[in-house]
Amino acid sequence: HEHGVTTLNIALEESELVLELEGPAMNFLGFEHAARTPEQKQSIADTLDTLRNDVSLLGIDPDAGCNLVEIDAEHLTNADHDDHGDHDKHDDHGDHDDHEEHGDAGGHAEFVAEYEFSCKNPDDLSEFRVGLFERFPLTSEIEISFVGPETQTYKNLTPADPVLRIVD
Repeated sequence: HEHGVTTLNIALEESELVLELEGPAMNFLGFEHAARTPEQKQSIADTLDTLRNDVSLLGIDPDAGCNLVEIDAEHLTNADHDDHGDHDKHDDHGDHDDHEEHGDAGGHAEFVAEYEFSCKNPDDLSEFRVGLFERFPLTSEIEISFVGPETQTYKNLTPADPVLRIVD
């Protein structure tokens, strides 16, 4: 859990393309505490709506002819973390005695989304031109990884370099 950093894992197997997106709520909303105002509640709803409906943000190469099959996007708070994984290890997050930036003590929250596509031309998938930086400007880095039938690659994307090329 590092503010500014979002993770995007991508796997391609035959014609099935799966993308998993995960990042601190701070990257998407500008806050992580429980929504306190109607505006904050609306910001969470708007972010979920964007993650569920604007798959163009993922930057899937249109030549691959991928069609959305299934999507699941959630806003997870501390109460949800027990079901999501081990969040007791925060070695990289810094001093947890000072949680003023989170609003509430231990106020970690994040967005997670999983997308499944069926691709007509998976061999034509050559790049991901990720558009998350423009829509969510508090995201400063995306740790992106791709695993396919013949290649594996990893890159840290930035607003200045938002493209992962998987084929030269």
